[in-house]
Amino acid sequence: MRKRAPLPLQALSHLSRVVLDTQVSAAFYTEVLGFTEIKRPSSFDFEGCWLIGYGISLHLIKGTPVREPRPINPSDDHTSFQACSLDEVERRLSDFNLPYVKATVEEHGIVVSQIFFHDPDNNMIEVCNCDNLPKELLSEKCQMSRACTMPLEALQAYKPSMDLCSHMHFDAPSVLRPLR
Repeated sequence: MRKRAPLPLQALSHLSRVVLDTQVSAAFYTEVLGFTEIKRPSSFDFEGCWLIGYGISLHLIKGTPVREPRPINPSDDHTSFQACSLDEVERRLSDFNLPYVKATVEEHGIVVSQIFFHDPDNNMIEVCNCDNLPKELLSEKCQMSRACTMPLEALQAYKPSMDLCSHMHFDAPSVLRPLR
């Protein structure tokens, strides 16, 4: 197979979720997960809601979710969030009466604890202490530097400051701009 250059991507823009009820899902993502609603272009001709938090943007789109109700399964596809206290996450999930499943992964003596649960449309969410596990490149050539025009040293300057008990924030200039 002929080797080709990858797409010239810079960053993840957003995640989207098709939801049955945008108000119910927006309430879940703001009240349970701490996202904040942001302005959505008024030119869209379909119902939706945009949220931001933890360095990502989440777009909720009204429609018929594909997911059927099913048991919580840690090996199912999911969106994962880092937490500073899984005990506190577990307590708050209980306060919200949300069923969850706990799992543990151990690699070379390093333990990662995970909590899995569903949003109102049966999308899987994980909360973990995954930063315990080091990220090791499989080759000496950094894969990230290929996908961005910035050198690796510049990318490393954009690492989030880890103040996980409040929120993640970036040392780089903010990507949010005031509305004009």
